[in-house]
Amino acid sequence: MKVDKKVLQGEPSREEKRKFTKKEWGFVLATIVVAVGCLINGLTSDFQSGNIWGLFYGTFATVLLILAILLGVRRRIMRISSRYSFLQAAPWLSLHLYSGGLFLVLMLMHSGFHRPVGTLTGWVYWLSLWTVFSGLVGWGLQKWIPKVLTSGLSIEVNFDRIHDLVDAIRKKAEEQINACEEPVRGFCMKKILPVLQGPTVRLIYFFDITGGLAARLREFDYLYRFLGPTEKQKLDDLLKLYKTKLAIDKHYTLQRPLRVWLYAHLPVSMLLLVLVVIHVFVVLYY
Repeated sequence: MKVDKKVLQGEPSREEKRKFTKKEWGFVLATIVVAVGCLINGLTSDFQSGNIWGLFYGTFATVLLILAILLGVRRRIMRISSRYSFLQAAPWLSLHLYSGGLFLVLMLMHSGFHRPVGTLTGWVYWLSLWTVFSGLVGWGLQKWIPKVLTSGLSIEVNFDRIHDLVDAIRKKAEEQINACEEPVRGFCMKKILPVLQGPTVRLIYFFDITGGLAARLREFDYLYRFLGPTEKQKLDDLLKLYKTKLAIDKHYTLQRPLRVWLYAHLPVSMLLLVLVVIHVFVVLYY
């Protein structure tokens, strides 16, 4: 049986690409409906939150916001979602992105493309802008950072375990350094141990995934030429720990923006949902 090389390399097949294109049609259709509605509204009446058009926009904007929040619910039921195809990550991420984008459009149409003057509606307006903007930033980070990591690194690291991994590497390196003789011990105390004290953010990894590793290793190569077989082996073992720590620093540097983004996006989106619910309650009962 003939196997496509692109499939073996992890690239999507033609069938998968066609499926992805079909999923896009729902978003395209919804966008067309919104655009036609906007055109008809503009020709027949003003954009106001209190008329039938404005109430229609507000209602569907609320529905779309709830749909977008459902992605967070899916993450809380990950064990269950992994068993069923309709709860897999890819379609839910698409739902999250498309719902969030259309929510912002409908929210702007609901407000008449003007900044609301009320306190509650003003908060809803600005939080909506921030939530969608931060969502787009997060989407870009989730597209870019994994590609950088997989293209330049050979190990995978769980962000939550980075501190424990670095501690384990440092303790193991200290034991090996204490067993070395001079000049290896002095060299490692000066060049290796300071690097192993904790995970470090290095901005160079955003521009160069190697982080100048070749230049760092030249000092090791120079010392290596003056050592006997036993000390060379000890230095090789320490060098492996050193390289592993630098690889962990790359993960720490590149994964950290995703964590920071999560704290900037998720709490604000939840606050937005609460304020939207309060706004709907106020409109219905007052």
